[in-house]
Amino acid sequence: MPIPEQKARMAFEKMLLDDYAPPSAVVDERGDTLFLGGQISQYLQPAGSTAANLLEAACGSLRIELPSMLGEAVRAQAQVVRDDVCVELRGATFHLRVTVRPLPPLETEARLYAVVLQERSFAKHVEAGEAAPASPEPPALEPLDPRAREEWLLRRIQEISHLGSWELDLQRNHLFWSDEVYRIFGLEPQEFAASYEAFLDAVHPDDRAKVDSAYSGSLREGRDSYEVEHRVVRKSTGEVRVVHEKCEHLRDATGRIVKSVGMVHDITERKATELRLAYLATIPEKDPCPIVEADQDGRVRYANPAALRLFPDVRELGSAHPWLSDWESTVRAFREGSAVSKARVVTIGDRSYHQDLVFAPEEGVVRAYGLDITQAKRTEMALRLANERLEDADRRKNQFLAMLSHELRNPLAPIRNSLYILDRAAPGGEQARRAQAVIGRQIEHLTHLVDDLLDVTRISRGKIQLQRERVDLVDIVRCATDDHRSHFTANHLELEITIPEDSIWIDGDRTRIAQVIGNLLQNASKFTPAGGKVSISLQTDATAGQAIVRVRDNGAGIAPEMLPRVFEPFTQADTTLDRSKGGLGLGLSLVKGLVELHGGCVAIASEGLGKGTELTVRFPINARRVEAPAPDPGANSHRGSSHILIIEDNLDTAESLRELLELDGHVVETACSGPEGVEKAQALKPDVVLCDIGLPGMDGFEVGRRIRANPGLRRTALVALTGYAAPEDIAHSREAGFDVHLAKPPSIEKIEQVLASRMRTASNASAPGLTSSAP
Repeated sequence: MPIPEQKARMAFEKMLLDDYAPPSAVVDERGDTLFLGGQISQYLQPAGSTAANLLEAACGSLRIELPSMLGEAVRAQAQVVRDDVCVELRGATFHLRVTVRPLPPLETEARLYAVVLQERSFAKHVEAGEAAPASPEPPALEPLDPRAREEWLLRRIQEISHLGSWELDLQRNHLFWSDEVYRIFGLEPQEFAASYEAFLDAVHPDDRAKVDSAYSGSLREGRDSYEVEHRVVRKSTGEVRVVHEKCEHLRDATGRIVKSVGMVHDITERKATELRLAYLATIPEKDPCPIVEADQDGRVRYANPAALRLFPDVRELGSAHPWLSDWESTVRAFREGSAVSKARVVTIGDRSYHQDLVFAPEEGVVRAYGLDITQAKRTEMALRLANERLEDADRRKNQFLAMLSHELRNPLAPIRNSLYILDRAAPGGEQARRAQAVIGRQIEHLTHLVDDLLDVTRISRGKIQLQRERVDLVDIVRCATDDHRSHFTANHLELEITIPEDSIWIDGDRTRIAQVIGNLLQNASKFTPAGGKVSISLQTDATAGQAIVRVRDNGAGIAPEMLPRVFEPFTQADTTLDRSKGGLGLGLSLVKGLVELHGGCVAIASEGLGKGTELTVRFPINARRVEAPAPDPGANSHRGSSHILIIEDNLDTAESLRELLELDGHVVETACSGPEGVEKAQALKPDVVLCDIGLPGMDGFEVGRRIRANPGLRRTALVALTGYAAPEDIAHSREAGFDVHLAKPPSIEKIEQVLASRMRTASNASAPGLTSSAP
């Protein structure tokens, strides 16, 4: 009966697929199997089974490689190839070339993919266009006797399975190895002494004691068998292999062990796979640190999800990827034994990573562990910049101390000289008057220096208080320029004033705003040479709701690099040794602080050295009405003799103040400590007590509390006279019962004003709250 052509072709194609085609499969993008071809079932678990999902059924390294290859082929819609994928199968190691390739589009929405497995030798011949080499055929069986046939089969089985056999005659100490054992140990028969000692010599030095103990122990204890796993070192290449040995002992008729037979199984690839799988199992899927594993040729074997998120192209680029940079020299160092690990910092884009490279020789891979240190590097940079700023601040502090020393010595010298002149000049004479004038000017200069220091400190700490009221900025500017006009005339400078006739009302502290205008004029005059010109103008910007004060000069100007720093405390453009311009570099810092307290802003402009400077101050215009306090008609009307007690531990301060007050007709007593002051106050019952705060024995606050606790001193006016003038010091004074808080050094006019006011208060039934006066 003729066989139908179609059935014959199908049978032939099935034979080709089963016997000649490489193991293959067709799967969808999830790995679900549509078709299995060739002998692919031998690579599935359990062996010989069919698989609903190829990825889940694949055995050994295929279970690791196939998911990533399929995912890559799905994303790129391109062929993906992995060479030299090692698979342990029934005791043998197969080196496969694995290909995953998209199939041409079919009449379906789902894309399909071919998976092809080829042994490396077959693949190489196919690439070269040659026929795959045939496996060596056994010799014709008819001419051979059964024993020769069995020996041939045994050798082939041992070669395929990397399993060798050995036999040791204990009586003669003669060791027999099969051909495969020689191959595993990397020795030639002529190189081997065929003894137990020669075998131990081929074992890895670190494992010899373990192997000898296993073998000798089994003999000593009379056991019939033993198993041991150890390493061997191939003499020709130095390569380390891992083997599993199993031995049984044979006995003679008397029961004595006379021979040992065993097997040696090369499990190097299996151990490497087990170690790698065990290692990979320890890596949490959500580990945020990138981990990449590559072989010694730079081919990426594994990348955890964190690495793939950060470096999606690491598999394609391999050792060319920045994460694996300098791979050749790293692996060379590992191979030469000069290092087993290496740490370095890798920068990719704007991120920095601390990377540890670790060599795992038993697995034949190098692992690159990463830790994102970008934030740490940024913090390090910030700390370095902060340290530089601190060093700059320290340098400026030292410069400031040097300037302060210079500025304080300048007025002290003429004061000392003038005192020397007063001691020798005729009283009331021209020399004496000139000396007194010098002392007055220099004391005013010293006071100005101290005032500036205190003001800058208060502003920086947010402890300055403004006495706000509705003030006319036109009037303030006019008065400030009038106050400084004589200074400009004395220095041969032209002062040009441009201000409107109509008032410009702002909400501010009259004294502090006048201080701002005065500092601007002083700064301009200081750095403008004789014959120069300074102009001050005032105008309004209705759109912005601002009043604008501009002070311009044609003097020294400012270098561009200094412009950003001129408002910082202790900044001086003039740093020459002669310090010809003087000052502490506080003026503009003080201006900026006071203006900003008023809700305004200040800016500076200069075209460079020798081209003058322009300072612009802007104040917000505030039209709301603030009722000014009604003037006290008797503020200066009361003037008479008062009984005053001065409590001051500085004898010079106490005596000089006593003499000044006595010149005005007051009766004055002094005490030099807190307890003495309280005692004298109780005995004398003075009209006014001028009390220092920093006193020995009892501080001024306690003195105030003691006096206020005495009913007989209820009408005594308490005035704190101290160098402590911060807001918290004033608050402490109020709590202690003081009526007035004066900061040192007050003028005699201020003291007289307070005395007159307190004398009126003492004559009334009620006392007002605490007032204060600070420089």
